[in-house]
Amino acid sequence: MSSVHLLGSPGHLAQLRSEERRLVRFPRSVVTQQGDTAVWSRTGDPVPGAVSPTFGTARIAHVFALAAERGEPWARGVSFDLLDYLAAFGARGWPDNPARPTEGQDLYTLAFVILAAASGTAAGHPASPQMLSEALQRLDRQFWEPEHGLAADRADAAGRLDPYRGLNGNMHLAEALFAAADVTGNGLLRARALGICGFVIRQAEQRNWRICEHYGEDWSPLPQHNLEEPHHTFKPYGATVGHGFEWARLLAQSAGFGPAGQLAAATALFDRAAADGWQPGEHPGFCYTTDWDGRPVSTRRLHWVAAEALASASVLFRLTGEDRFAAQYDEWFHHVGSAFMDRESGSWHHEVDAENRAGPPLPTDKPDLYHAYQAVLIPQLPVRTSLAAAVTARPKREKRTTTVPPAVVRLPEA
Repeated sequence: MSSVHLLGSPGHLAQLRSEERRLVRFPRSVVTQQGDTAVWSRTGDPVPGAVSPTFGTARIAHVFALAAERGEPWARGVSFDLLDYLAAFGARGWPDNPARPTEGQDLYTLAFVILAAASGTAAGHPASPQMLSEALQRLDRQFWEPEHGLAADRADAAGRLDPYRGLNGNMHLAEALFAAADVTGNGLLRARALGICGFVIRQAEQRNWRICEHYGEDWSPLPQHNLEEPHHTFKPYGATVGHGFEWARLLAQSAGFGPAGQLAAATALFDRAAADGWQPGEHPGFCYTTDWDGRPVSTRRLHWVAAEALASASVLFRLTGEDRFAAQYDEWFHHVGSAFMDRESGSWHHEVDAENRAGPPLPTDKPDLYHAYQAVLIPQLPVRTSLAAAVTARPKREKRTTTVPPAVVRLPEA
């Protein structure tokens, strides 16, 4: 007989719903005078003069589009303002940094624009279908490499591709293509996403289910890439534990459309990330990266790694019914609650130390809601290939009559 666990229990579902609402109410303002998203301090105040990268605006537009579909009517205006800002770029493309638009564009940014446009389409934003079409055209024109079934990583201002190829951008592209397929009905987009997943499975299987994320121009693996930069934010050396969990979830969610064995591959990726990444003891937590033998390299403790572990465990438990996934979820949710959830100032701490303590406040302490919000939303929803599909698969939450919170107030010009 299965043990009693958090997942699926009415009390925990209520707890997740409460945390979901708490997260979207964290920012004291969201939309700047320029139309993009604010950058937040530890207390949710906008940081004067700070400029969000375009992917940050896209991620927050996605989050608030989902929140609107979840019965937060005031979130619709926030999301639509951000989506209007993104849609205005149109055929010009979406720069990584809106303050320096001539520096080039990268796949990571474009992937989140596609995701935001898909979620905006699901939420009824008028300009999102056209933005989604333009972003997919940009993908084909600038990044997609049909001979590999994968996308290049970065283009300079003249459109020349950097020789580096990577899986971070392709992971979020797969996530975005699944969402785009769900809102458009275009099976080609889903097939592309499944092809990316297949490449990851083949690569990880060769390395005992650790994922090599760095490649050369011909997509040959570069397992020693950034050996001297183990803490790199986007391209660290070694296997990235949180991405093992993210890929496991993406594979599991789409297993019904994929080849035989995809769910087993998702489980293998999850098990490897859990075995390598979870550091038990008096102050347990996840490391950031490991080497190719599973030894921790970067021991930074980042909230998004734990968030992805929770989301992945919740999906695998519901798809397989295996009690062990629910037990791991229980342990990790307790860890997140004690180490990352900031009950005093709101949201989640971005990073904690080896004793699970948050450091002194930094200027941009809590830059994002994307990972935390999805971590508490996914266990509440049916398992689908995307959150855009999952939030519309269940009747919308009750209409709330709360007044518009401070989060929708625009910031004055700097």
